[in-house]
Amino acid sequence: MTREILQIQNQSAIRISIGMIDELISILSNSTALAGADQSLLESIDEDLKKLPGLDKRVLELNAQEPYRLKLTCIKAKLINTGKRVAANSNHEHGRDYNATEELLADLHLLELSLRNHSAALAADGSLARVRRAIASFGLHLATLDIREHADHHHDAVGQLMDRIGGPGLRYAELSRKERFEVLGSGSPPGVPCQATRSSSTAPRTAPTTCSARSAVHCACTARTSSRPTSSP
Repeated sequence: MTREILQIQNQSAIRISIGMIDELISILSNSTALAGADQSLLESIDEDLKKLPGLDKRVLELNAQEPYRLKLTCIKAKLINTGKRVAANSNHEHGRDYNATEELLADLHLLELSLRNHSAALAADGSLARVRRAIASFGLHLATLDIREHADHHHDAVGQLMDRIGGPGLRYAELSRKERFEVLGSGSPPGVPCQATRSSSTAPRTAPTTCSARSAVHCACTARTSSRPTSSP
C-alpha cells in the first residue's frame, strides 16, 4: 500500500506540473529573431535533445527558432519519462527523467536567467515565477508521507539487525534506553538487507513498510517519506 500511495502522489504531481509547463509553452514564444537566449540555455537544449531522441520531429522544426518553447518541450518530455519510470519501478536515467525536484527547478532557473538577460523580466517574474513557486512547494512528490509504526516493532527489527552484525556484547533487547541511544548513534555497519528483518513474529509488520519506503526512495526519489514510531524508545 505504501508504494501505491507514493506512486499516486507522484503521478498527480507530475500531471499538475505538465499542465503548468503546457501553459508556459503557449506563453513563452520568444523567437531568437526578436530576442536572444543565453548560451547556457542553448547548450542545455542541445544536451537534452541528445538524451531525448524520441521527441516529435515536427515539434522540433516548429520550435527551432524558439528556444524557450523548445526547452519547455524537453522539460515536459522528462516529466513524462519520470512518471513512466516511477510506475515501472525502473532506474533513473540522467538527462531522460528527473531524479529530484531540484533538477526540474534547475531547468526552470535556466529559463528565468535567460529571460532576465534578454529584456523579458516581466515574463520571468510573472508566469514562469508562478510555476517555479508552485513546483517548489509540492515538487514531484505532492505531499510528505508519514510512515507510522509502533516503536516496539521497530525495536524488534533493529534488535535483530544489531544482534546479527555483532552488537555491543549484549542483546539489543537487554540494553537500557540510554545504551540503545548510544549504540544507535555510534554509526552501526550499513548495508544490511531488508530480508534480515523477517525472522521473528513481529518483524514482518515493519519489514514490508521499511522495504517499500526504501525501494520507493531508491526508485522514485520523487517521493518524500519519513518513518516515525508512534512511541518513544
